[in-house]
Amino acid sequence: MAVQVLIDSIDRTKRIDWQSLKIQNVLTSRIDRCSFIIETYGDTTYRPNLGHEVIIYRDATKIFGGLILSIEEAPEAYNIIGYKIECVDYTRLLDGKLVTEVYENMTINAIIADLIANWAPTGFTGVNVDCPNTINYIAFNYVPLSKCLKELAERFNYDWYVDYDKDIHFFNKEENAAPFSLNDNDGSYIFPTLQINRDNSQVKNVIIVRGGEYLADTLTAEIQTNGVDYMFNLPYRYEDFQATLSSTNLNVGIDFSSDPDLHDALWNRDEKVLKFKKTDTPSNAKLLKIIGRPYLPVIIKQKDNVSVEAMISAEGGNGEYEYLIIDQTINSKEGARQRAAAELYAYSQTISEADFETEVDGLKSGQRLHVVSAARDLDEYYIINKVNIRMRTADQFYYHVSLVTTRTFGMIEMLQNLILDKTKEVNLRKKEILDLIESFPEIITIDDGTPTLSKVHNPQSEAMSFAETLTVQSLNYDVDFVAGPWIPFQNYDTGQINPGTAANDASIGALAWTNPDNAKVSDNVYATAAIPGAGSATTQYLKATNFGFSIPIGAIILGIEVKIERKATHQLVGVADNAVKIVKSNGSIGSTNKAIAGAWPLVDTVQTYGGSADLWGEAWDYNDINSANFGVVISASLLSSGAPLVASIDNINITIYYQDKHKRVFLADGSRLE
Repeated sequence: MAVQVLIDSIDRTKRIDWQSLKIQNVLTSRIDRCSFIIETYGDTTYRPNLGHEVIIYRDATKIFGGLILSIEEAPEAYNIIGYKIECVDYTRLLDGKLVTEVYENMTINAIIADLIANWAPTGFTGVNVDCPNTINYIAFNYVPLSKCLKELAERFNYDWYVDYDKDIHFFNKEENAAPFSLNDNDGSYIFPTLQINRDNSQVKNVIIVRGGEYLADTLTAEIQTNGVDYMFNLPYRYEDFQATLSSTNLNVGIDFSSDPDLHDALWNRDEKVLKFKKTDTPSNAKLLKIIGRPYLPVIIKQKDNVSVEAMISAEGGNGEYEYLIIDQTINSKEGARQRAAAELYAYSQTISEADFETEVDGLKSGQRLHVVSAARDLDEYYIINKVNIRMRTADQFYYHVSLVTTRTFGMIEMLQNLILDKTKEVNLRKKEILDLIESFPEIITIDDGTPTLSKVHNPQSEAMSFAETLTVQSLNYDVDFVAGPWIPFQNYDTGQINPGTAANDASIGALAWTNPDNAKVSDNVYATAAIPGAGSATTQYLKATNFGFSIPIGAIILGIEVKIERKATHQLVGVADNAVKIVKSNGSIGSTNKAIAGAWPLVDTVQTYGGSADLWGEAWDYNDINSANFGVVISASLLSSGAPLVASIDNINITIYYQDKHKRVFLADGSRLE
């Protein structure tokens, strides 16, 4: 088999010291290398140059392609100069530019295609990129292209390399099969050279991923005032920020931008603080509510219970070995789960490494090799991590091959250094919300009949009950089933919320309400309507809206309860409800009338309309309730002729009853929030 060495497209094979030719083929971003000595003597004028392309063939097969990285002169005798040449593969060319790009909801195939098109030098291709998995979000901030490929590979436990034709290979480790298996007696390897090493030092079976931040759904935080503090620290940065004090909406301005004399308080988003003027310090025992969409930290904890049980069996203790990944470029919990799942796949089991030597061609780094050795009671798959090639004769190669079932401990340390790169650091806070995921190796079969449990892992019988609920989640990470009694939804109510706006509406009746704004708070200061003892004796609507509700996205509205605190100055003649109706999100008034028969009392009395299961004849979603137009109207009328009187309303408030997904979250200290 002939070996040919081309330097800058010219055949220099005859000048190469064949005994010096060595090729190292390694996995992923660890660049392949080649070294040899080329000799010049006599009237030879050729001198190798840095950057020249080197291509090595064995017959028609290209076994190396790259560039000259270093040249060391080594005079051997008078008029004979040897040049020690060190070459690297084409991966070096990928890193000429630093990538600054953000990708959202794209497949790995599409991301790499874009990286090649916009950031790789001319001549690189992606024919052998094969990963249809989707990433929700990933950002590259001035990083080499090879590092981009490495980060993408880590998300799904893939590997990659650049071949000697400048084509990028991106592949599942499980699917890149070697051209032959290793067996004791078929000549596939030199028998005494096979060595197997097993090690538990790298086991990591509980992975905590702390990413950046994500924009959550609307949350409400409550602060009890003490009559002294006028500046209040907020738990998060917010979007759609609102605040109420004792159920009254505050006019909130922007700190260092808004005029404090024109606002109730000023909000500083970055410093996470709400400031009142010292002269407007909230009095003691008032309830300050902070409403908005917070930026919450991405933090999840994922455990491999099979590995934990195996470590308990082998070593005792609790079997858990935790590992923290910090990467602020991960800004979704699903992305964090994908990262944790890939880490568990790689590190949760005992590492097994092997080395052997062979004269058989065809093995390359990244291939999956089946090793079968009856003498060692071994039947296992390995990944080829490194192939060192050297010349045995002028036309015959000798291969030293290194195998791993997963990444070595030294590579973990390298990964830790990468993860703790300054571009990925984040500040950790106490009591961060933790998304806890544990995987169990149970096989559950669900059909139209009775659910059954396959107990292939554990020969025990288990009694299990199932509700008529099927929870489906993305299959980009391990699926978790919850078996047994479990309530996936929780009922909530908003409490009694006062309106931000109260006004007279002349779309009904003839008698207007005076001082309608007084109906916003229960304080014995009234909105009133003077009703004559005869004639046209129906009031216009007193309309209450702008309640500032923040019902969560996707919540199911169960009921609407309205409470109106009202009285009249004369009960014998009497004032009664004429109409009590809901105001919809488009500003129109509903058709259902909740008016209650009977005279209004002489003293303040709260009357309830609707309830926890009353939808007032309408269909609602969370947007309808959160609308500033949503509210209620009331009109009163004279019961019978007699003396003039006054109808008075002290307060109108609304409580919303709704159902939301029940969220069980765990804090970093292990405690649980419901």
